[in-house]
Amino acid sequence: MAKSENVTVQIRIADIHEGRFFIQNSTELTVENIRQETAYQIQAEPALVSETEHIAIVFDVKMILKKKPDTVLMHYVANVSFEVGGIELSQNKTEPASIPTEIMYTLVAATYSTVRGLIYARCGGSILRHALLPLQDPSGFLKNQKQVKGLLIPKPSTLTD
Repeated sequence: MAKSENVTVQIRIADIHEGRFFIQNSTELTVENIRQETAYQIQAEPALVSETEHIAIVFDVKMILKKKPDTVLMHYVANVSFEVGGIELSQNKTEPASIPTEIMYTLVAATYSTVRGLIYARCGGSILRHALLPLQDPSGFLKNQKQVKGLLIPKPSTLTD
């Protein structure tokens, strides 16, 4: 019988790059109705930063009016990159890197939590601060992927705003 090994994985945030922030207040919203009148559109994309081998999670978050879905009240894009030690990423030039799903869930959860706090801070002084991003299971952002693959992207500092 083979002996199982314990693997220790070290995770550290290496960089946070805020790529976009837009806010538009609405006279239709009040503290009492903001949660009922608004909705979030949230996308998460894993990536491998080719020069540093950091794993990055890019979140694109929009707050919209439910009755006017084309009306974007807030748009925020953030790229959080992580140093991950204790695992080796399988990568070659023709295939995306394979990133263990359990690691991706952890990174997505940490990124989402960070993005929630950053949006709350950015919306300070605005009525939009009263519509916090909801708590979510990180697997929901990766639900259609059996094996998470990273995309090769440039360093976060070279991303355009």
